[in-house]
Amino acid sequence: MIMKQFFFRACSFLLFLQFSFSIQAQDELLKIDSLNQLISNQSGSERMKSLLALSEAYRMVSVDKSIKTGWDALTYADEHGLNSLKASVLRSLGQSAQQAGDFDLAADYYKKAATYFSNLNNREGLARTYNLIGILNLNKSELDTALVYFDRVHTLADELDNDTLRCTAMKNQGQIWFEMGELNKAHDSFYKSSLVFLQLKDTVNYASSLLNLSQVLWQWDQNNEAIETLEKVIVIFEKYKKFADLSMAYSNLGLIYYYDKKDYDRAYEYFKKALKIRELDGNPIPVAHTLVNMANVYSAREEYENARLNYLRALQIYTSTDFVQGVVRTYYHLGESYHNSKEYALSNTYLKQCLDKATAFGFLSYQSIANELLMKNYIALNDFPSFLIYYQTFKDKHDTLLNEQSRLQAKVAVAQQEYESILARNNSLSAENEKLNSKLHAYNLTWAALLGFGFFAIALLLLRKVFRRKAHPQKENISV
Repeated sequence: MIMKQFFFRACSFLLFLQFSFSIQAQDELLKIDSLNQLISNQSGSERMKSLLALSEAYRMVSVDKSIKTGWDALTYADEHGLNSLKASVLRSLGQSAQQAGDFDLAADYYKKAATYFSNLNNREGLARTYNLIGILNLNKSELDTALVYFDRVHTLADELDNDTLRCTAMKNQGQIWFEMGELNKAHDSFYKSSLVFLQLKDTVNYASSLLNLSQVLWQWDQNNEAIETLEKVIVIFEKYKKFADLSMAYSNLGLIYYYDKKDYDRAYEYFKKALKIRELDGNPIPVAHTLVNMANVYSAREEYENARLNYLRALQIYTSTDFVQGVVRTYYHLGESYHNSKEYALSNTYLKQCLDKATAFGFLSYQSIANELLMKNYIALNDFPSFLIYYQTFKDKHDTLLNEQSRLQAKVAVAQQEYESILARNNSLSAENEKLNSKLHAYNLTWAALLGFGFFAIALLLLRKVFRRKAHPQKENISV
């Protein structure tokens, strides 16, 4: 359970990467040829729109050509003052840069696009740009920043009364909650968005929400429900040829069968299906993730040579793309593989590299598990001085956690005591208040009685005077 949660914290961002696959390359090449013919006879905004479409079509087959065409579109927009379309081109360039793995360049394009959309008061364009910025920050594990942008999307969606944007923001916010371990919030976000997308008859986004929901079900050990959900979305993704999501669904099924069902053969088949799709894509990182998953299956089968070949291939990809989390993860699994085959010295080599990287980049979970496995290796090697070094590190962190826990427990005890004191004081004040209310009620009754008696006495005096006047009218006349 812990390991699968840990794995998903590292890799779940893939749900947000909507890659286009070379399976569609033939259709895109035909589209590219058609657009090139159109552009030669176009001018003004129509030519600009075709350049934008051409840039996005090139993204399917060549990111470099996509970016170059986007630059041509920007130049044309500047020459002809087409600022509204320029904002869309900048956003599209950001998507191409992100797909190429250049997150800094993508962030720069998105920021410029957002500025243009804001100046044009194009709130829908701004919302869609904010959504992409949120996804970019999620990919960089900057969760708080990502949440800020998804909140902005939600606010703009409410202003525009746009259900699609609202649900997109809700689904993306759910992914943040999932990353943060707030599974109840994540489940609510995914479930609610799926219902609205179903109502809107947006089948693809409905399936995407269910795909996200399957993650939560898996984390809750509702494995059969998760499997049923994934099998349902696979049918939809196959029908609509959404290959990125389809590969993710296959991968998730493989993970369930690997971690929970311990059905390694079935897990391997699903990983193989995911890899077949991802190898047709130009982005290497999803391929590396799948290679690690397949290597884990080989290692579980004790087919260590095949496992290490896959680990090393994944490590090469992660290193070349500077995806640090992937590097750290692969170092750990290599160390784990050599530990399982009782090659403890080689295991230590990779675990130390894992620990160094994890410490440098603040991956606390990997620091903990790498340190623990190193201790086991040194015990097996009868190297107790080295064991004590890592044990001391482990103990220091463990003691720190215990001290922190003790401090928190003390704070809770003090807070509880203060609460009970406040509660007792509140009860005492309530009792006093009741007494005061009773006294006030008695005073009110007394004053009411006195006032009533006074009015009654005055009334009697008036009546007496009236009767006296009627009884002695002449006396009154003489008096006058």
